[in-house]
Amino acid sequence: MRTSPRFYRAGTWVPEPTERELAEGLARSRWDAHVLRTALREAAPEARSGRLVNMLAPAADIVDDDRRCLAVSAYI
Repeated sequence: MRTSPRFYRAGTWVPEPTERELAEGLARSRWDAHVLRTALREAAPEARSGRLVNMLAPAADIVDDDRRCLAVSAYI
C-alpha cells in the first residue's frame, strides 16, 4: 500500500507514533536538503522503516525546488 494524503484521510494508513513524531518535527522546520536529510538520518528506527520515510526520502533530492516539494510539505 502506498502512503498518500488520500490513504491517511481514508484511514487505510495510520502513521506509527515515531512517524508522527518525525512529521511534527518537520512541520516546525524550514525545509531544505540539509534539514530533511538530517531529520531522516536521525529518525527513530521504527520511523525509518515506515511508509512516511519512503515518501520523504526522494524529497531530499528535490526539496530546494519549492514547486515540486510544496505538496509534500503541505501533507506534513
